[in-house]
Amino acid sequence: MKYHTIELNGKEINLRLTSQDSIKIEKTFNTKLLDYIQDYSITTIINLLRYMRRGGGEPGFTQEDAEKFFDELVDEEWSIEKMIKELIMPVCQVSGLLTKGDLQMIQEKQEELKATQK
Repeated sequence: MKYHTIELNGKEINLRLTSQDSIKIEKTFNTKLLDYIQDYSITTIINLLRYMRRGGGEPGFTQEDAEKFFDELVDEEWSIEKMIKELIMPVCQVSGLLTKGDLQMIQEKQEELKATQK
């Protein structure tokens, strides 16, 4: 199984959305997964982190664990923008929700938007 792997505080962390968890997200939040992923609220990000860690090999990863993980990322100077760009979108790519081309196009568009806002 493919994962998106990051290193945080000396630990390697695997992340992935499995089909089972993708279905859970859609049923729980009554929305299509790709629509849910585009909601950049902290609640959505923490929920995605929880399911991504579960799919990365930690099936017992809880909501509380996800909240602590989010705070750990923040303590390591990860912004929401960085979480989206360097975690959520790459995990969507390895999970089959986006192609490599889709991911590259999204990242290019984000950079263009950022440049025009300066």
